[in-house]
Amino acid sequence: MKIAIVNWPINDVGGINSWITNFRLGCEYLGHEVQVFHLTAKTRYKCSETEEIRKTRCCILRGVHRSYRESPDDIIQELNSYDCVIYGSTSPHPTNATLADKGHMNWIKIYEGVTVPSCVIFHDAKWEKTNNWYPRVRGMVDWTIAAQKCFVPSMERWADGQCQTDWEYFPMSTVALTAPAGGPRHNGVIITQWLQWKKHKFFIPMLGDVHVPMAMFGNGIEYCYIRKTDEWKANVYDHVKQEGLPESIHRFWGFVPYEDVMLSLRNAKFSIDLSFRGYTNMSHWEPFWHGTPNFVERRVMEHPHCMLPPEYVEVFDLDESLPERLNSFVPDMDKTAKAQQWVFDKCAPQNVAQRILRKLT
Repeated sequence: MKIAIVNWPINDVGGINSWITNFRLGCEYLGHEVQVFHLTAKTRYKCSETEEIRKTRCCILRGVHRSYRESPDDIIQELNSYDCVIYGSTSPHPTNATLADKGHMNWIKIYEGVTVPSCVIFHDAKWEKTNNWYPRVRGMVDWTIAAQKCFVPSMERWADGQCQTDWEYFPMSTVALTAPAGGPRHNGVIITQWLQWKKHKFFIPMLGDVHVPMAMFGNGIEYCYIRKTDEWKANVYDHVKQEGLPESIHRFWGFVPYEDVMLSLRNAKFSIDLSFRGYTNMSHWEPFWHGTPNFVERRVMEHPHCMLPPEYVEVFDLDESLPERLNSFVPDMDKTAKAQQWVFDKCAPQNVAQRILRKLT
């Protein structure tokens, strides 16, 4: 198949970029021809057809730019030469910069003109508050697929019965499982970004009672606050600021390349995600993928939109019982192997791609 993926460039693209990148990987693994189209009302947009362009906050996916500033007719003709069109998100964002562009509403004509099977990937739980353009293209696709189960209610409100809907597991970033590291595993890891809702501040005061060495990665505003606390200074050596307790078994490494974080994860005794909003993060899936036991807060598992398999998760309560739970934990590698196979079946990019493409053929 020839597959066109439409990307509406926006400022905050984390999950959208990851989804498009991994979905394309799965499609290409299956032997399909894939092209990403960056569609804007600007005459120029810096992108490359052969490689990603990395910026401070994000990266621009490899692909081609097409402008609908004057007319979208050529874009429509090109998209209709493909077997199907996947919209990586629903619409551009009506920011002041976008509204200043000539022809900024021509994106709607693209939806109107595409006649091949099409699908929107839905990433937005609060579109009614953040983007009043969404309703403009309601009913103009064959399928809408939520990128997470938690987006289903908002997706259904948008679709309003005018197209078929479903949800899918988020595709992982590689097509093959990584063999778990052999040998003893001694430390735990925290690989989440340091945001308030990730709940690091509840765990750091417990570190004095945690006897398993903890390797902590990531960055964020919450780290800036927590590193000033007495509990941090007494229990953590901070390699970023080169301060704290040098002899501490608990280490903060800050932002390091993704590959290095995953290597640490594969060698870890366990991974722990402290958040309990109910969203399923990549940091929930990655331990499964890399063959590492996965601690998840009970409130995540009890959330109605949780997608994690309870039989493969180490459920914990974020209270005073947690240190002893971690200290006494003995990995069950048979359980971990089954979890790894489970996440492969659900989240391998080629499996996600195949399930979605079947809906469009």
